[in-house]
Amino acid sequence: MAKKDDRVTVEYSVGGRAMSLEEAATEVLKGLNGKGKVKETTEWLRYDFSNDELLDKARELGRAGQEISCLESQLDSVKKDLNAKIAALEATRGMLGNHVTSGYEMRNLKCEIRYNDPEDKTKTVVRVDTGEVIRTAKMESHELQEEIDFEKAAEKPGAETTA
Repeated sequence: MAKKDDRVTVEYSVGGRAMSLEEAATEVLKGLNGKGKVKETTEWLRYDFSNDELLDKARELGRAGQEISCLESQLDSVKKDLNAKIAALEATRGMLGNHVTSGYEMRNLKCEIRYNDPEDKTKTVVRVDTGEVIRTAKMESHELQEEIDFEKAAEKPGAETTA
């Protein structure tokens, strides 16, 4: 240690060379960055966003929220549509199951009413497609009265027509 003007000077030795504290510190840092091995790496560390980055993130957040709302609305619509289709198919399945179990269904089918058949003052209802007799019953009072076919009456020779 040497003394100059009431100051104490300390000398350090790095690599066999004498130098001041500042020079020694500089040499050590050079050695770390220049002569020693340096390897780049990444670490999971906190990163603070700038105001511009936060604004961008807020806009992105808003867009994501809008898109979610839109997709949820579409999902509700699709669910309603599919539930309606399922309900219709369940109704069809139930009806077909009844047909298979019972072997028949009720339908409106064409029939004929045959008056005075098989005897006077009776009527017979007959299925047109199979000829099956559905029922035979007494004719009602209004059915006992003969109907006049005015069109045929007008076609008869000698009938007067007014023009």
